[in-house]
Amino acid sequence: MTGIKLYNEGKIEEANSAFTEAVELLPQSAVAHNNLGMVLRYQEKAGEALIHYQEAIRLDPNYAEAENNIGLIYDKTGSIDQAAIHYKRAIHIKPAVPVFHLNYATLLERKGDFSNARKEYKTYLELETDQKSEMIPLVRSHLNKLKGFE
Repeated sequence: MTGIKLYNEGKIEEANSAFTEAVELLPQSAVAHNNLGMVLRYQEKAGEALIHYQEAIRLDPNYAEAENNIGLIYDKTGSIDQAAIHYKRAIHIKPAVPVFHLNYATLLERKGDFSNARKEYKTYLELETDQKSEMIPLVRSHLNKLKGFE
């Protein structure tokens, strides 16, 4: 919990130390590995983050958040096909998580798969319960742009 609090406060180095200690104390904890991966990704240490996300999935094959996080790394590094695999796995494991659909939708849009991107954006909007989310108007705007690509 300390690491998450530090991360949310923007104290990244301190969060890294807390998450590293958590992994050392609980090496069989998928959550600890995922959290360390999260802070490493934030620090732009994609290779190290990927190792911890993969370990989280090895420890818990149904860890959707780690799958999504791997997708984010592959997406950022341009490995679009690999990113798609992990986004789809995350969605398969936890289909009710809005951000998984949003991440996959943006990837599909960049790939030019507008029909499926629209479906994923619509799913995001159906699932997003925080009506104050800044993403809702952006997603609606994307949907309007994609209407011409039917």
